[in-house]
Amino acid sequence: METENMEVERKFIVDRSQLPKIKRMATNIVKIEQYYTRVGDIEERYCRFGDRFFHTVRAKIYGDLTRIGFEEECSSSDYESNKIDMIGNIISKARYFIQSPDYVCEVDEYLGQMKGLNICSLEFASEQEAEIIDVPEFCKEEVTTNSSYRNKNLALNGLPMEHKRI
Repeated sequence: METENMEVERKFIVDRSQLPKIKRMATNIVKIEQYYTRVGDIEERYCRFGDRFFHTVRAKIYGDLTRIGFEEECSSSDYESNKIDMIGNIISKARYFIQSPDYVCEVDEYLGQMKGLNICSLEFASEQEAEIIDVPEFCKEEVTTNSSYRNKNLALNGLPMEHKRI
């Protein structure tokens, strides 16, 4: 089944010293592996989300906060067979879901070559909500508008240069 969704999201680097606390706060943890087959104004990716597989196409439509996309569940064989068209590297991460009454809070702990990078994504119902909300204390620098921290660019370029110095 294909679903269309609009995503309003802010992203923050997570204070590494807070990761143990985040892991204790998590209501769910999922291992994720994803790769891209198209990048640019329109992105296409395949994702293994725990034991489920997804194909997603999305585009930025409103500034840096809002994107629209289509997602459909696919088979593991679709996931594997499309790796031949992969652009860049596979991204592996553990996602921690944190409960909040005001927004969806997900913290990604990147694994493998990206180890040491931890990003908190806050998803909102509208851009107005995204502007007025207080962010969790474990969030450090906001990277919503820094395209180096977008997953497609991490897959293509690896860790951003500024993160390598942290």
